[in-house]
Amino acid sequence: MPPTSETAVTGESDLALRVRQLEKALAESEERFEKTFSASADGITVTDLVTSRYININEGFTRIFGYTREEAVGRLAVELSIWAYPKDRDSLVQEIKRCGRVRDFIAVGRNKDGSFRTCSLSGEVVEISGNPSLVLVVRDITEQLRTERALREALERFSKSFMVSPDAICLCEVESRRFVEVNDSFLRLMGVSRGEALGHTARELGFYARREDEEHLARALRTEEGARGFELRIRRSNGEERTVLFSGEFMTLDGSEHCLIVLHDITELQRAASERALLQEQLQQAQKLEALGTLAGGIAHDFNNILTAIMAYSEMAVMDAEDPDEVRSHLDEVHKASLRARDLVRQILSFSRMKKAERRPVCIAEVVREAISLLRSSLPSTIHILEEGLEGDQALVMADPTQLHQVIMNLGTNSTHAMRGRAGVLTFGLAQLPADAPELDGARPARVCIMVSDTGSGMSPEVLARLFEPFFTTKGQGEGTGLGMSVVHGIVQSHGGTIAVESQVGVGTSVRIELPLHTGELRSAEPAVGGLPQGRGEALLFIDDEPQICQFAQKMLTRLGYHVTSCTNPLEALGLLVPGQCGFALVVTDLTMPNMTGIELARRIRGGHPRLPILLSSGLPGMWNNERLAEVGINGLLTKPLSIQSLAGAVRRMLDAPLPEPS
Repeated sequence: MPPTSETAVTGESDLALRVRQLEKALAESEERFEKTFSASADGITVTDLVTSRYININEGFTRIFGYTREEAVGRLAVELSIWAYPKDRDSLVQEIKRCGRVRDFIAVGRNKDGSFRTCSLSGEVVEISGNPSLVLVVRDITEQLRTERALREALERFSKSFMVSPDAICLCEVESRRFVEVNDSFLRLMGVSRGEALGHTARELGFYARREDEEHLARALRTEEGARGFELRIRRSNGEERTVLFSGEFMTLDGSEHCLIVLHDITELQRAASERALLQEQLQQAQKLEALGTLAGGIAHDFNNILTAIMAYSEMAVMDAEDPDEVRSHLDEVHKASLRARDLVRQILSFSRMKKAERRPVCIAEVVREAISLLRSSLPSTIHILEEGLEGDQALVMADPTQLHQVIMNLGTNSTHAMRGRAGVLTFGLAQLPADAPELDGARPARVCIMVSDTGSGMSPEVLARLFEPFFTTKGQGEGTGLGMSVVHGIVQSHGGTIAVESQVGVGTSVRIELPLHTGELRSAEPAVGGLPQGRGEALLFIDDEPQICQFAQKMLTRLGYHVTSCTNPLEALGLLVPGQCGFALVVTDLTMPNMTGIELARRIRGGHPRLPILLSSGLPGMWNNERLAEVGINGLLTKPLSIQSLAGAVRRMLDAPLPEPS
């Protein structure tokens, strides 16, 4: 073979060149092995297969087991106690003898400091410098196994929590909205089987009781906060509706976005809360009736005084008919007595009426003064009432005035009972308290303080400790139910206030109530009308079963410039309202009448005259509000007893208002 150009130049033979190339490749290979050996994060050992002594170890091995190269090379693994369990070493040796290699062999090693490390071993027998050796790669999988075990345990806990949770839980795919997993509580809540739920959407299951809730919920889920405690009405498979609190969280599973949903059924809680609220209302109503029973004698006494004034001055007016000045004076007294009777009736109705609490800005001084006025009727002459700080105080609280009235009445009647049979003083006080310094712990806002104190018999510490317990009373049989102070405590707390009671036997009792001060404005009353509003020839139909009221209304409204037709029978009034031929601009009807109520009359009028205004007259105004009146086709409410001013003003306002839209 002719020499190559390279050999011709260097004079080397082909064999020498080949040897040199192999030596170079070997050196490069050894260099790569040495770099890999040194830089590997895993531990690598080289062990003489005959003697089992370490020939070399890398830094990775030192990091895992703590032994330096000087401490390990030339020694046996057994001498270093690296094998935590000798049986693991025996199994490894047998595997190498059988296969010449080992892959992913799991063994537990002992660190230099005595701690244990779980390792995955992979190795192969190689020949180094003519000697058979074992190159073993040691990977520390202790943390990996711990993480995997923790993950398995977490998944197991999640799975158990998911399945046994009393709340309904489901997992749905976001893109398709189909359920991919549900728990037993979900199946019970919806009334479906697992097969009926999985692979279907909430819409297919008829999940939403209200269609618009689906979009509201979707928007809530996409907000930054997500849906937490979203109240939702759902429909079970049998058509029953339930209320749930919906909470959802997005997560990624197998590269797909899912939503984990928890539904907490609050239907029974809401029902129980509603029943509790109803019971509380009934409790308050029962206590009101008890208080009215206590006041009945005093109220009757006050009414008799008022009736005496009306009867006496009416008779005197007749007797002095020839003297116009005396007649006017007597009639003024009759009018004053009538107003007292009207106010007393309103107070009794307001106090006794069962209605839902309606909070609004209330002048607390006015409420206290009204309660005192009602209480004064029932007080014996031996009890003197003092008022402190009430005059001119315009402090407002956000409250239900009827409930506050009940609080003052209860405290006043309790004090009266404590002072019966003896002379005493009942004091009502009112004061405004500034806000506490903000740096104080538990600082309170500005508030109003109501104080009611008496010089009665007082209470022992034992009685005082049980004061707010329902049905606890120190009164004799038939004198009280023990509801008063329990109701007071509940009302004060529901208004965000506090109540404190101090009492001493033989000295008296003092009650202090603090309520948050309202900084808004009092709703303004209707402005007073200077003169009587005049009619413009409009035709009115006035209906009331009391002939005297019809006569009064017809005479007065005719004087004001109206054409008035009055009826005492609602059936007669209907006969005047021929459909399509109505000549009246307004109908004023009483609420309570024989044969037909004002509500039924209004409904029948609406059938033939949808745009005819109807004004309802009632002595029980608290039963109605604008929404309820509108539902039955009535445009306004006139409160009895009627006065010239109130009737004239209501009629004019109704006629000047825009015509009602047909329902």
